[in-house]
Amino acid sequence: MLFAEFAVNPDQINSLDDLAKLKTSFDFSRGTLISAFPKNWLVLLDQRLAGNLSQIQKQRMVALLTVLRGRAVVKSGREYIGVNWLQAAHAVSDQKPFYSIVGSDTNAPPRHLTSLEQLELIDFESLGSIDVLRNAQALIEPVAPLLLTSSKLRLVDPYACPSKPSVTAVLRALFDVIGTKQCTVEIFSEEAAAKHLVEDHFRRLIRQLPDNVGLVWFVLNDGGTSQLHQRLLFTERGGVIFDRGFIEPHAHEQRQVNTNLRTMNKTQVDNATRDYNDAQPFVPCVFKLSSTDPVYLTDD
Repeated sequence: MLFAEFAVNPDQINSLDDLAKLKTSFDFSRGTLISAFPKNWLVLLDQRLAGNLSQIQKQRMVALLTVLRGRAVVKSGREYIGVNWLQAAHAVSDQKPFYSIVGSDTNAPPRHLTSLEQLELIDFESLGSIDVLRNAQALIEPVAPLLLTSSKLRLVDPYACPSKPSVTAVLRALFDVIGTKQCTVEIFSEEAAAKHLVEDHFRRLIRQLPDNVGLVWFVLNDGGTSQLHQRLLFTERGGVIFDRGFIEPHAHEQRQVNTNLRTMNKTQVDNATRDYNDAQPFVPCVFKLSSTDPVYLTDD
């Protein structure tokens, strides 16, 4: 499994040590996420702990909650019904399952953990990596938690190109997951075709864009050094390495062969953020295409 979503009963968090345990156990880089269930889950933790802490301890609490908010907690997308957390978690998990409910009244690891201490029963090494078929839906579905938690997505694949129809299918799958959320998608690829050809295909491609999505394509040239090599999808919260790229192969038989997706650690995300950006210090940018540029919005 690439990303495992845990529901953690707020009643389980009774100390700063408990918060620290959450910090070390949950992170996009580990593939372990905490569901904001209910929506004010972080506020509930603040309220539970703050009253019994010194000023210095409160500062540590704020720091821990800030890290959790930025690196691990995701919107649940589940309706919270009732006043009892456990009943609500069990009820909603029947329709949209959590990977695990921490603070359950049923002890059946890893599905149900009765206490925070039982996190040690989770095989964390089995998370953060998954093998999927190389078709558009299978490639994009596992990264949905990243797509839904950021307003900017960056994809790197030297073999991507607007002139390849196989790219379109993956972008459509990506747009389906994004839904109506405002988002900018930036793609970084190797120069592989004449500029006028790439521009013509890009113009056709952006006609299929949802109104809420902006697309920026950076065409790079690493001078044959293979610096532009690894295939990535990343945001400010985390990222995923695509073993064989995020493109759906043209040949049907190649789509039936598994490829590996694995989460990026924080250093990898920081390096990718530094290397792939509009300023482009890492690999020279030959030209840039943007869906907001009027020249690409005109008819052929």
